Parts: sequence; C-alpha cells; structure tokens
Amino acid sequence: MHENTLIYIKEILGRDHSKGEKIISELNNYISQLEVGEQAELHGELSKHELNRLYKVLSSIVMSPTAKEHITWFYFKLKCEDNSSEFLNTELVNEMIVSYKQHKYLGIESLIIDAIKSEKINPQLLLSLGMEFTSKAFKKELATYKCRETVRKGGRLNKEQVVKLLEYRSYRSLEYALDCNAITKDGLLEFRKPVDNENDRKAKENLFNKAQNQPHI
Repeated sequence: MHENTLIYIKEILGRDHSKGEKIISELNNYISQLEVGEQAELHGELSKHELNRLYKVLSSIVMSPTAKEHITWFYFKLKCEDNSSEFLNTELVNEMIVSYKQHKYLGIESLIIDAIKSEKINPQLLLSLGMEFTSKAFKKELATYKCRETVRKGGRLNKEQVVKLLEYRSYRSLEYALDCNAITKDGLLEFRKPVDNENDRKAKENLFNKAQNQPHI
C-alpha cells in the first residue's frame, strides 16, 4: 500500500469532521489513488477510531464494493468484540439488521451466526432475525439453537425437530439430546443405521447406536 497515501487518509480521519463535505472529497481523492486490492486491505490499516469515522461516511465514499464490505464487516466485528454484557446490545443487532437489509453483506450474516452459536443473541430477537436472514447456514444455526434450548429446559425433541437436525447435519446437537435422554420415541425412530460409503457414516452410526440404547425406546 502507498504509505504516504495511507498517512493522508489516516490524518483526514483524525480531524474534526464538522466540515463533512470537504472531508469526503479529500477521502475520495486519496482512496482513488489506491489499487482495488489495497482498498480491500484498508480496514486492517486503520485504528478503531479511524474505522468508525470512515464507516460513518462510507455511503459517500467511492471505492471497491469489496472494500466497503470488508470495512462494514470489520466495523461490526469490533463492535461485537467490545460487547461485555451477556447478550449483544439490541441497538447493535438492529444496526446490523438495517445494514444487512441494505447491502446483503454475507460478513454481517456470519457475525450474527457466530453470535447465535456462542449464545450472545437475546432470544427475544431471534424472530426478527429469522425474518431477515434466510440462508441455509442461518436456518441451521437457528434450528440448532432452539433445539439446544428445548433440551436445556427439560423438554424433548420431537420427530420433526430430529428430521430437521439430520437434514442440517447437526450431529453434535443430536448427540447432546440423546445423551440427555431428550428425544421422543417417534423422534428416536428417525435414526437409521447407515450403509457402507454413506456420507457422514461414522457420525450417523454413532447416533443410531445411542438411539438404540435409549431407556424408553
């Protein structure tokens, strides 16, 4: 990356932003001097403060779409990492939803999925998230989370839930439910002994054997 150009960009982002139009004009001037690959790496060269400043004017910046996605992803990633409470701040999650609706950046979806995996999403927000994120990866994580919650609260997974988790290949969650004796009788019947050379044969065979040893089958 052109070192002098980067220095100018960082200097501009460190200024008082009361003169917004001038700041944007100068940023566009220097960012245009960067190659596309350099623009894509820009987010990693900025301090957290500089990144926040750039994100706030990003809609007015002329640069590679990939670079804009990287900046947006990194901005939210740092925000998520700064969160110290049990769940991600609702305002932050809503900000991520708004950005995703506008740009459909997969990086934002990946951050939401990671937050669900680590149980950092307030359960009350899951419905609104499910209305915006519709990929198979998101649906898988949401279904897995809901099933874990069912088991933790003393419930049992039914046939429909087991079928869905098998479809999503969520074998660890199914094993957890089996170890907790938390699957209904009709759900246990969905575990079948795999044939030779079947995909995920070892995992499926492990689940089948555990299902056969359930005390109420």
